[in-house]
Amino acid sequence: MTEIPDDVRETVEEEMGDEGLTILEHLADLGPTTDTVLAEELDTKTSTIRRNLYQLYEERIADYRENRDEEKGWLTFVWSYTPGEAQRELEEAREAAAEEIREEIERVKESELFVCPDEHVRLEFAEAMDLEFHCPRCGVSVEREDTSERLADLREQLEAMEQGTA
Repeated sequence: MTEIPDDVRETVEEEMGDEGLTILEHLADLGPTTDTVLAEELDTKTSTIRRNLYQLYEERIADYRENRDEEKGWLTFVWSYTPGEAQRELEEAREAAAEEIREEIERVKESELFVCPDEHVRLEFAEAMDLEFHCPRCGVSVEREDTSERLADLREQLEAMEQGTA
């Protein structure tokens, strides 16, 4: 049985549900195979298998190659689980999210922020001044935000992401 990393499993389950995860597990176990073989193995419609395979392809978790039947001229798609590609995509997404958190930490540290008491908006000083320190949505006066809690939360998120637990 081919091992599927937990983060790949979680991504597939989140994006595609149990059906997608089951198809991925069978694809990983069978190795390169066709949608027809998977449909027979799982006693599922070929169209359902194809829809899920294309989604796995879009997520860079599966890939395919085309084979042409010499006699009939038909194209057959042979699908494979691509663990290295899936891991690389997830790592890139994780790094992009971590970079966004780092940028937000810098923005919060460098800015004087004002927040609506009803949490409609969070404004930097210049924006708050332009709006005469009132929420553009509800008109209530915005208050200076104590950013220490927000910074702690962002740092915690970043640490969890860097340790691979987020």
